[in-house]
Amino acid sequence: MPPGWREEFLHLPLDNFRLQKYTVIMAKAKKKLGRHPKKPADRLSEIVTLRMTPADHERILQDAKAAGLSLSNYLQRCWRQAKKGGQ
Repeated sequence: MPPGWREEFLHLPLDNFRLQKYTVIMAKAKKKLGRHPKKPADRLSEIVTLRMTPADHERILQDAKAAGLSLSNYLQRCWRQAKKGGQ
């Protein structure tokens, strides 16, 4: 028996009208979940590798945590702020 079926309703006959109505309702219920895809220009697809000392790495992790950001987001924000200040 498929999941979601209730045994007490299996004995009820489905006439053509109820079958069509059931099919339409089930078709409407199946929607794609999740967010809409991002535009190609907005996707973060490039990876940057950075080498640093263990002490610097620990310090930057602490700074990112204190800011409430992931390490990646923290570095992006720092870079953008440095770029604005350097102009």
